[in-house]
Amino acid sequence: MMPAKPKNKDRSSHENRREYMRSYIKKYRQKRTAKRVSISFTPSEFTLLKSRADAQGMRPSRYLREIYFAFHEDERILSPEIQNAVLDMMVQLRGAANNINQIAKHLNTEAKSRPFWFGGKNSASLDPKQIKQSILDLEKPVVDFLRQWQK
Repeated sequence: MMPAKPKNKDRSSHENRREYMRSYIKKYRQKRTAKRVSISFTPSEFTLLKSRADAQGMRPSRYLREIYFAFHEDERILSPEIQNAVLDMMVQLRGAANNINQIAKHLNTEAKSRPFWFGGKNSASLDPKQIKQSILDLEKPVVDFLRQWQK
């Protein structure tokens, strides 16, 4: 028959384990950077919050966080429809810029082979850099529109 372990030793190892866990949890909580805030809503307020968060494709907690920081940084949160519309406009503008650059390149390469009275070497030809700048000028209102909505 095996001798029974002393109860004091069991108790001390249990206490040591407990103390270890307490210190570990305390250190873990100090290292954690995210903090939680608890807030209460009436059912109607929560329904409104949830519907607006769903419209943005977010959870209510993330939506509140975005709204809070946008408010304090004087920014606006754009709806997904407006964000998509602006992105589509920028894609179309860049496509137009690409087309114009290709046209300018084609005209400039042909201009070198034509006589000067048909827009050859000695006449003024299209400058691709100038055309690119014109396209960037076309894109500026879109960027201004975005910045206006973000404020």
